[in-house]
Formats: sequence, structure tokens, C-alpha cells
Amino acid sequence: MLPFAMTLLAGLSGALFGLSYKLKERRGLATDPVLLLFGVFYTAFSGLFLALFRQPLFSLPALWLGAVFGITMYSAVRLFYGQIARSQLNISWLILQFSIVIPFFLSIVYYREQLELRGAFGVGLMFLSILFFGLSKSHAGVPGALPDRRAAVLLGLATILSGLAISVPRVYVAVEPAGGTFTLLLYQGLTVTIAATVVLVARQAVRRRAQRARPRQTERSRQPSRPHPAPMTPIALYMSLTNSLSAAFLVVATRGLPGAVVYPVRSAVNVLVVFVMSFVLFRERVRPLEAVGSAVALAGIVLVAATLG
Repeated sequence: MLPFAMTLLAGLSGALFGLSYKLKERRGLATDPVLLLFGVFYTAFSGLFLALFRQPLFSLPALWLGAVFGITMYSAVRLFYGQIARSQLNISWLILQFSIVIPFFLSIVYYREQLELRGAFGVGLMFLSILFFGLSKSHAGVPGALPDRRAAVLLGLATILSGLAISVPRVYVAVEPAGGTFTLLLYQGLTVTIAATVVLVARQAVRRRAQRARPRQTERSRQPSRPHPAPMTPIALYMSLTNSLSAAFLVVATRGLPGAVVYPVRSAVNVLVVFVMSFVLFRERVRPLEAVGSAVALAGIVLVAATLG
């Protein structure tokens, strides 16, 4: 049952990471500096855990899969930040959960994983629970969930890239079954740091060229407003710790359970935890469809757990 516990922890950590989207938007923090700090702290946490667990510093599969993991995750998060700046966060985040379709079918079709009838029914219930939560949010009476085509495209790309990112642990376990978990995450963090640095520097260069092309202004009006880095540090630390733990738990879980089980359970737990946090921390009211979605998700998790007992 240890891999199943790791799956539950992956969902819990992923939900805690999801909370950072709301925290970052509420504080109005700049995206590029936050993602750069996130990459730096993610690399630091991965290196620390790698040393503590005495895992290898290098392997070729960890290098190239870590690079893929880092690029897809960074791109997904950055696109999602751009999308939620234009539309409603809750429904967007729920749609993002359908990214599990990619690793789920990768496990079923490519890796030929099979489920018992009871387990398959439980997985189906977990997919259904996400629909219930999504229907609840879409009927909440809040306008502008997806206000225009650009927002829909950004969300679609973020969902695809997120699905590719969370597929990497399943591929890594297949390519290198005994590979170090934090070896993979170390190269993922380094890739995120490099990508965030390149984007930040490029955007600053574009901004400077645009400023030089404008008519002369007073020195005061030409100075761009720059957010102070101190408030970003707690958010970046929180993001890097929760995301690295979620990825680590996911790698360990896929070593002991089929991906066709791990990914739906992780996503159902993710949605359930965010639902509970929204009720407890933000005092959001419980809607009937959310209550039904919670019951359906729990039933699916129990059914899957029963097949593993």
C-alpha cells in the first residue's frame, strides 16, 4: 500500500501547489521573477534531497527527461499564469486537471497496462468527479470563465503541456527503473532555472528597446515600476517545495502502481483537497454538484484502493 500512499501524497502536494496560483495572483506578483526564484529553489531542494538520500548525481535518462520535464512544466505554468490573468481561476484550474488524459492513455495504450473491472470502474468515477466539479464552477454565476479565444487557446496549450510534463515520471520509471528520483528533479529544476532566466532577460531587453523608441520623458516617468524581490521569496519557496514533493511522490508511486491508477487517483485527490481548502480557508460555499463530485471521487478512490488490498 506504500505506492498508493505516495499517490495520495502526490495529489495532496499538487493541490497545495495549486493554491500558489491564487496566492500569487492576489499579491499581484510579477510572473517572470517568481518563476526564476521558483526554479532556483526547486534546484536547491532537489539537490538537498539528492544528497540526503544519497542518489546519483548524473544519469543520461535523468538528464534528457529532466530537461523535457522542466521545459514542459515551466511552459505550462507560465501559460497558465497568462491565462488566469484574463479569466476565472477556479474553472480554468479544473479544466487543467484533464491533463491526466495524456499520461492515462500513455499508460493504457503504450505501456499496455490493464485494470481489473472494479478498479476500472473506480477510475471512471474519478474522471466523472472532475466533470461534476467543473459543471458546478461553470454554473456558479461568475462571468468570464473563458472570456475570449485567446484565453481558451492558452488554457488548451497549458493543459497539453501539463499532461506531457506529468507523463515524464511514468516514462522515467520505464526507461530507468532504479534511477534516482531527485536526480531527475535536479535536472528538471536546472532546466526551469535556465528557461526562466532566458525569458526574463529577453523580456527585459524587449522592454528596454521599447523605452528607447518612445519620445523622451522625464527621468521619473521613464523608470519602470519594479516589484521588490522580498515578497516573492515566500511564494517561490512554497511553490518549489510543494511541486518538488508532488513530483517525487509521483515518481515513487509509478514505480509500484500502474500509471492508469496513479494519475486518476492523484487528480481526484488534487481536486478534493482544493475543494476542502476553498471551503475552509476562503469560506466558499459548497454547491450541490461539488458535494456530489466529492462523493463520487471518494467512491472511486475507495474502489481503486480495494483492488490493491
